[in-house]
Amino acid sequence: MLSQREREFLFEHPEVFITRYFPHVLGHPLEKFHLHLIKLATTERRGLVLFPAAHGKTTIVSTLLPIWALCKDPNIRMCIITKNDDDAKNI
Repeated sequence: MLSQREREFLFEHPEVFITRYFPHVLGHPLEKFHLHLIKLATTERRGLVLFPAAHGKTTIVSTLLPIWALCKDPNIRMCIITKNDDDAKNI
């Protein structure tokens, strides 16, 4: 079981939370551009991400960060929007 200090650290550092609990989803260590994406997604209200396909955008922003946000605040409300039904089913 985590101490309160460890929990607070994980909730203040989403990149650590993701790498601790989801290395099997990532498949490899986070790169510098992933850290930039995580910072942008957790600090800015809006952003435009222009990474090539298969660079972790959906995995990080639409799957792992929402799990982190829900663990941090179980009362949070969120909506994930995709361009089509097929993409939505994969999230």
